Amino acid sequence: MLTMALLVQYFPLMNYMQRSLKNMGMKYIHLCPDMQLYMVASQIKWNSMKWFKDIILRPGVMHIIMSACGAIGKLNKGSGVGVLISASFGGLNGIMSGKSWVRSMRAFRMTSTALLSNFFSSGRKTNEELESYLERSRSHPTGKHWVDNFIIPTLLVHHLLRAEREGDFALQLIAIDRLLPYFFAAGHFHYARYLTQYLLEVTHLMPAEAKEELASGSFVCRHHAGVWNSVSADQFGEQTAVRYGKGGLKGVTLSPESVREWIDSFPITSYITATMDVIYPDTAKNKRDNDDDDDDDDDDDDDDDD
Repeated sequence: MLTMALLVQYFPLMNYMQRSLKNMGMKYIHLCPDMQLYMVASQIKWNSMKWFKDIILRPGVMHIIMSACGAIGKLNKGSGVGVLISASFGGLNGIMSGKSWVRSMRAFRMTSTALLSNFFSSGRKTNEELESYLERSRSHPTGKHWVDNFIIPTLLVHHLLRAEREGDFALQLIAIDRLLPYFFAAGHFHYARYLTQYLLEVTHLMPAEAKEELASGSFVCRHHAGVWNSVSADQFGEQTAVRYGKGGLKGVTLSPESVREWIDSFPITSYITATMDVIYPDTAKNKRDNDDDDDDDDDDDDDDDD
């Protein structure tokens, strides 16, 4: 629930980011937060359109994928798919909730492959043949459930991930649009409501120049040059700044001077940490793996916010 305290807290933050990035030469300021911050930032922008007209807000796709995987798990609760996945992965561990979204996608992909194994056993198929097969399967109530609530949303989530890997903005919008009914059906109302608003804003309100920037593929980030290696902006932030600053404020939040010093020094310490990761890549990889394991353990204890 949005409160006046949150709006007051993030207004100066958005103002600071807009001013700082404009000083660096950016005409439009692209911000890509998770859904909670996107809701707050949207409320601030809607109430101050003239002040923040150059800020382009986009919900983080990594968190959209997490919510979509959670929606698939919720729509298939009691269908038996959780038992199958648990037997294959030695437990669910955040798979059905979407918290461990990489494992969720792997589990849903494997299950969809098993469901379609007979169809693909005779060789490669065209999209038209797949659509015809799925339509025939929907003639039976059980088949309709598996097609509508599992196979199709699983394919859409993978289309969304493909859009991020390839930097395909048009495919991203199509995938999000077709996932909207599943957010509504699963009760993920924050994502359903604000993603609808986001699609309408991109279509009717976003400046043409800003839309061209996104269509060129600039909405994704890369750790290094290559193909099929781009990640969403919110995931990139989790892998860099959030990871570098994790736990840095523990024990000092009651001291305004210490908090101010930590914030002012964070860009420098982050740069040093990133440089050390380049020098010692193996150590950095082990630390990332350990951090991911810790995050999965923490997520398993959380309830789905949606």
